Amino acid sequence: MPRKCYDCGETASKQCAGCKKAWYCSEKCQRSNWKRHIFDCKRDPSKPIITAYRLYLAVIRDILPDDEETCEDYGFTRAHSFPNQTKLFGLYIALLKFHEVEPIALHRWRKQGILIQEIKKFFENLTPLTRGQYYPWFLENQYILDPSWQPLQDPVFDEVMKIWRFVNAPAVDSIEEFRKIHGSWEPSKRSCFTLYHSVLIGGLPNYRQDEWVTFGFAACPNQHCESLLLRSYSTIIIDGKCPLDEFTRKFKAGRLIALFQRCKMQDQVLGIPYMKDFLEDSSSINSVWWLKAYVYQDPGQEDMHPAVGVDYGINNCRGVGEFIALVKDTYKKVFDHPQSDHLELHKACITGQIYPYVDSLLKLKKKDAKFLKRLLQNPYPLPDL
Repeated sequence: MPRKCYDCGETASKQCAGCKKAWYCSEKCQRSNWKRHIFDCKRDPSKPIITAYRLYLAVIRDILPDDEETCEDYGFTRAHSFPNQTKLFGLYIALLKFHEVEPIALHRWRKQGILIQEIKKFFENLTPLTRGQYYPWFLENQYILDPSWQPLQDPVFDEVMKIWRFVNAPAVDSIEEFRKIHGSWEPSKRSCFTLYHSVLIGGLPNYRQDEWVTFGFAACPNQHCESLLLRSYSTIIIDGKCPLDEFTRKFKAGRLIALFQRCKMQDQVLGIPYMKDFLEDSSSINSVWWLKAYVYQDPGQEDMHPAVGVDYGINNCRGVGEFIALVKDTYKKVFDHPQSDHLELHKACITGQIYPYVDSLLKLKKKDAKFLKRLLQNPYPLPDL
């Protein structure tokens, strides 16, 4: 059976020299496809993927980037508010997706210090009707991509203070004073404050935040479901005017369901698979949910819960980038599989049967199975003492 080009679908005759898996019909197609293939190709783990490619991956996934380096390089850190970050992201979608500007060009402009000028030059060459809705906004907010610009006051502090006043916290005059009081709170109250922040700015917690797991976003099968869950929390927090201290008490006691019932949201929320477990006991979360948060984070930017490394074989990779990528990709396929049951994966973990469960679900290729049979091992079940 003839090979198909990964880029255009025509008959292919050239093989990727790195991974030996991707095929192309021409060098042109190979260059065109590289911005996507780079995340799957065998590569030197000591050379991280440049942030322009990570930004492109976020664009094609239609999810705001969450790794710190990409956010810093391309203005999301300086955009501060979720509405501004969304508009900036819309600008990049127009550039990278609809007008097909190559990520490497964006990288080159940034390194040369001409990113603002080149973006303006590109859009000014388009007719006004094809520039889109985000370019006029960009013209008024160019400082976001200018590292030399310093605001007269800290926008982060201003944004945090809006949340601070909303929860009726003690008045503070500086970010340092805020950090002192906020740092004195117990961890559960700080987590609830973070959720309040997400609700009030309308932005979902990201995979690197503990709150993505502890408040049940990990149970959602897709981002649409996550948005519905965030709106349900918004009904409690904004519409229901639930005080932070009351929300924290209910959270610690495993009684968040009572708050959803009070706002008549329980049926919608409890319709999410596994959600009841999160709402009733956030202090004892199975490590499978931390695994899900880990595998969905961008390559090279992961924060991993300590239990994940032992329970799911990540530590067996011994830092070898190729093995880590294989294991992450395998688990991601498990989570995305229509017949996957996350708690069955957890059961397989605690009984030492991860590999048989994964293989039964995915029907692993022989080459991958050779490595995964060794990597997907853990010390369970523990011997009786």
